[in-house]
Amino acid sequence: MSKIQLSPEILDAASADNRQAVNQIIEAYQQPIFSHILRMVNDNHLAEDLTQDTFIKLYKNLHKLNQEKNFNAWIYKIATNTVYDHWRVKQRRPESFFAPEEDETLSPSPAYYLTPQQDKLDLEMALSQLKPLTAAALRLYYQQGFSYQEIAEILNQPLGTIKTNLARGKIALQKILK
Repeated sequence: MSKIQLSPEILDAASADNRQAVNQIIEAYQQPIFSHILRMVNDNHLAEDLTQDTFIKLYKNLHKLNQEKNFNAWIYKIATNTVYDHWRVKQRRPESFFAPEEDETLSPSPAYYLTPQQDKLDLEMALSQLKPLTAAALRLYYQQGFSYQEIAEILNQPLGTIKTNLARGKIALQKILK
C-alpha cells in the first residue's frame, strides 16, 4: 500500500480551520485509518466508532500540526492511541450485566471469515496470536509501508524496541503459519 501524500497547502489550510481542506484529509485517510483500526480491534462497529474518534481528535489538534514532521505517521499515531485509550477505558470499566459475552467482543465478525483470500485470513489469525505491540508493528511495516522510525513514533516506543518486536514477530509468525 502506498502512503498518501497531501500537499503542504492542504495541510496548512486544514490547520487554519479550512473545512474543505479538513474534508480532503478525511476523504484521503478514512479508509486506510479504518482498515488499520479494524485490524487492531477485529470489530467493524467498534472500528467505525474509533475511526470517527480519531478524526475528531485530529480536527481538535490540527492547530498543533508541524509541517516538519511526517503527517502520515502523526495520523496513524492518533489512530493507534485512540485504540489504546479505548482498551484502557475498557479495562477500568467493570463489566455490565448487559455487556456481550467476552467471546463475542473478541471474535471477528462472520464476514471476516468469508474473505476469498485464505492467505490473508491465515495471516490475520496468526497476527491476532501475537502481542498487540508486535502485531501493530508488523502491520504498520508490511501492510502500511512505514519505516522503523515512523513506527516508533506512531507506537510511541524506542526504535530498538520496534526493531526487536519486528524481528521476534517475524519468527513467531513463521512458527504459527507452519
